Formats: sequence, structure tokens, C-alpha cells
Amino acid sequence: MSEPIIQQIPVGPLEVFCYIILCPHTMKGVVIDPGGDEEKILQEIRKKEASIIYILNTHGHADHGLANGPLKQKLSAPVCMHEADVDFFSREEMIQISEKELGFSPFCEIDKRLKDGDTIVAGDLKIKVIHTP
Repeated sequence: MSEPIIQQIPVGPLEVFCYIILCPHTMKGVVIDPGGDEEKILQEIRKKEASIIYILNTHGHADHGLANGPLKQKLSAPVCMHEADVDFFSREEMIQISEKELGFSPFCEIDKRLKDGDTIVAGDLKIKVIHTP
């Protein structure tokens, strides 16, 4: 099997790294931690003529998911995060802390709650979920 196509893009007000990972055979893939600048991310996806199957969040910090909602809408791809992070970061006190310290809410609605050991498939890519609290 060929190596996946991996692109790292600094995005958002805190310049966190977003990743686009694609199957080289099908050009299907995932976006990981879209921390803002959705147009910048979309431009890279369009350049590669890629089809994004999932939007993955490695954790619930608000600065890593700022573009979740806009990308979900434009790509019709579900937003995914580990179930423990969804539960923790959706608590009212965590939302208030995020809004106070960062100036924005932690994340948009999560469509798929991931569990340790789950496998995400996009084309020939198989991405294993490893919970690392």
C-alpha cells in the first residue's frame, strides 16, 4: 500500500496545526483538528480534488475545532470526537471557561462519538482511535 498523503496547515487565531490526510488511490480522506480558517482548508482540499469523509477532533479544546461547523456544512462530513472528550467539554462549566479564556465556545455538535479501538475508514486509509486522556 502507498503512503497516505499528509498535509499540515497552521490555522486559526492560535495557529494550531490542522491535518488533511488522504488515501493516494481514492483521494478520500479526513480533516483533523480544523482550528479555523475554513476557506484555507477548503482551498487545499479543492486543489487535491479530495473527498473528505470525516472531520476528526483529537480533543475538545476550542482552538482545535473552530472550523468544525463551517466544514461540516460545506463538506457534508460528520464531525467526530472521542466520547469522553464530548462529555467533558460539553459540560456547562467547561463551555464557560473556554468562552472566558479563549473567547469562543469549545466545539459544534458532534455527529459521531468515537471509542477506543474504533477504526475510521476513508478509501484505503484505516485510522485507529487510540484514547490518550
